[in-house]
Formats: sequence, C-alpha cells, structure tokens
Amino acid sequence: LSARPDLADELGRSHQEIQKLWMHVKELEVAAKSAGGISQHTETVGVEIPCTISFGRQKNRYLGRDAVIEKLKNSFAGDGIKCTIITGQSGMDKTLLALRVCVKLREHYKGGMFEVDASTKELLISGLKERLLRPIGEPVKEHMTDERVAATVKKVLRERKHPWLLLADNANDLCAIHILCEAFADLVGPATK
Repeated sequence: LSARPDLADELGRSHQEIQKLWMHVKELEVAAKSAGGISQHTETVGVEIPCTISFGRQKNRYLGRDAVIEKLKNSFAGDGIKCTIITGQSGMDKTLLALRVCVKLREHYKGGMFEVDASTKELLISGLKERLLRPIGEPVKEHMTDERVAATVKKVLRERKHPWLLLADNANDLCAIHILCEAFADLVGPATK
C-alpha cells in the first residue's frame, strides 16, 4: 500500500477501507498457509506429492455430516480404482463434503491429488492440462485436442506407481462428462452398486 498511495483514490475508497481489505487478505493468506495451504502446483505431505486441491477453502466452515464423510472415506478403502459421485442440488455443500473427504484421504494418495473444474468442457480440458499434467511434469502443448488431453491423462495416470485421486467439481456439462468418461472408463471399469 505504501508503494501505491493513490490506490484509495483510484478505487474510490478511503485509505482506511483499503487498509482494512489489505489486512483481511493477509489474514486469509496466513489462514490458508496454516490450514495446509492453497497450492496451485505441489505441496509436501511427508514426501513430494503433487496436489492441486485447494484444501484451504474448507477449513473454517462446519459441515456437521461426520457420518457421511466417514462413509465416503470408507468407500475408497481397499485396492483398485474407485469412482464415487456426489450428487445433489446446488448449495448443498457437495464440494465442501468432497474436500473434507479428500483431507482424510491425503496420506493414502501418494500418486497425487488433483482438482479440476468440470463445469464446462473448456474448463475441464484447461484443468486437466494445468492442474494435473503440468504439476506432475508432463509436457503440455498449447493446442492439444480434447481427445489428446484425455488420452495423455489416461496414460499418465495408468503409469502412476502410487494411488491418485481426481476431484472433478461441478460436473454438470454433458461435454465435460463425456470427456471424463472417455478418459477414465477403462481405468474405472464397469459401473457397480
């Protein structure tokens, strides 16, 4: 703020308002770091584990569905690939529920934990490239086709030596869901109850 004394005038706010907002941002940064961080690339959990899940978003919100969280966590127990889908109306804290489960599973997924926004095909493809492939060191070309991205993700995840987790949030777009199905269908196998 001292480097930009004109910022308050430029934003049409008082210096006190700007100072208060700045302090709030700093508090959020400290809270995020102490909560395990919000990492765009990797974070360390004992060993270097690629992680693009923004755990800091769930730290200060109480969910109160411990039995559901535990049931979801247990659905990932054992060997083999698991696919769990959380559905519900908007605003029911599905993302928060998924994040709470991910926190409990962090130590198990040493192959990486990745989060992508699947609300549109474009966001999904971008997320797979920037929040999954790049963090694990996979070369990403600017103009990769959707099919090439899906095939690369499938190949890379199949070759991981340790279990991995992908959180595809807001998967409401049929094109995005189709890409997810194409990328993971033979990794997950036939649907089971």
